[in-house]
Amino acid sequence: MEAFVRPFESADEPLVSFLVAAALEGVTSHRGGNEYLERFTENLDALRAEVSLAVEGRGRELLVGLLDGHLFGFCLIEHAGEVLTVEALYVDPEAREVGLGTSLMEAAEQKAKELGCVRIESLVLPGDRRSKQRAESTGLKARLLVLSKALNER
Repeated sequence: MEAFVRPFESADEPLVSFLVAAALEGVTSHRGGNEYLERFTENLDALRAEVSLAVEGRGRELLVGLLDGHLFGFCLIEHAGEVLTVEALYVDPEAREVGLGTSLMEAAEQKAKELGCVRIESLVLPGDRRSKQRAESTGLKARLLVLSKALNER
């Protein structure tokens, strides 16, 4: 299987929307998932639209990952100053363990270099060992844990 990463194109929207919905469903099952989603927006429909439209005017870009020409993953990146942040990376479960996630991370790193960034960061939820291991396999190391306590439950 050949992995290929490229920028999002409008024709990708239906498949990316499907993958975003699966990714969001997976996020909410992790500890800290709801807070992760709140970081971007309180409206999940707006998040789906933002991801699938890849709002580049705000320093964000969406990369898509393909295996043998079929779209199976995406990576949402944000560029702010000297840091590029991988805000979301998702690969369909049927396409995992073949290097597509690593290819997406490598493409994000290449983009960071092209933009002159001095650091690349990736957001990972507590307990999401797969994502943490994937990030560490590309050379990223944990440098900050955010501890939180809700004062007013919703």
